[in-house]
Amino acid sequence: MENNIAKQAIEVFLRLFSAKVEIEDTSSVYIYYGVCSWEDDEDTQDIKWINIYNDEALLILKKICLFVSDNNLNHNDKIVVSEEILRNKLSNHKWSDYEIDIGLEILMSFDVLMYDDGEYADCFLLHF
Repeated sequence: MENNIAKQAIEVFLRLFSAKVEIEDTSSVYIYYGVCSWEDDEDTQDIKWINIYNDEALLILKKICLFVSDNNLNHNDKIVVSEEILRNKLSNHKWSDYEIDIGLEILMSFDVLMYDDGEYADCFLLHF
């Protein structure tokens, strides 16, 4: 059973890493398997993501990922401004304190597992 909100959230999150994801298995509501690829690169990365978030949280995650991307606030896995500056930028764009708190909490805890030859290798995650 596919959750489009979850699928969109993972796609937008991985765009922060310049990756395009193709979700291959959504037979579970909570576990997603796919493959990441990058423009002008033949390498691919198998991924697994376990969704522990509700739809509201995923919508906020999607929104904050788009904000970070649109404002060039990350370089690969690093948010290039401090948490305080990011909070101020979000507030200046009329984000509520609730959205900011939830958005940052999810953004900093969200991870997508990487697998090489069926074995866990690393994960995509963001940090300040």
